[in-house]
Amino acid sequence: MEAGLDPNDLLEILSNRRRRFLWRLLRRESGELELNEASRRIAAWENGVDPEDVDYDQRKSVYNSLRQFHCRKMDEAGLIEFDKRESVVSLGPERPEELKITVEPDAENALERILGALGVASAIVLGAWGLGLPVFGSLPLTAVLLSLGMGAAAAVFVYSLVMRTEFQLSLADALSRVDS
Repeated sequence: MEAGLDPNDLLEILSNRRRRFLWRLLRRESGELELNEASRRIAAWENGVDPEDVDYDQRKSVYNSLRQFHCRKMDEAGLIEFDKRESVVSLGPERPEELKITVEPDAENALERILGALGVASAIVLGAWGLGLPVFGSLPLTAVLLSLGMGAAAAVFVYSLVMRTEFQLSLADALSRVDS
């Protein structure tokens, strides 16, 4: 891949399902395949059948779109090399070993879940204390409230750690989940 490939351009290139399948296939197959074989395997994925069960029309549709459009676009971006004369595709020599994307936590969802969990836990603890159930019923109210406060403080601490953490995810893993 070219060193200067913009992340938005990369995502645009890999936004097409057939291009993602081709890229994934090449990464799994040590980087080189005949276009005919790649087309058969991609048609199998698309149609949910074994590669041996792909019919001529299914394979030909994939082959034509790869040959006429997708391989050229991926080759120009440096993701693959496409030898049109030999009908062979291979991974581009300049691509990094592993493309990574940074995933930031969803602060709004995380906060809602933490507050919801705190509310449920508080209701259970206070309900158990109010009903005099074992363990909780024998505690004075101040001990129950202190326990709830410590739980809330721990939840806030965990929330703040999660919000400051950036998670690295391989682009290939993220894209494969899109196609699952």
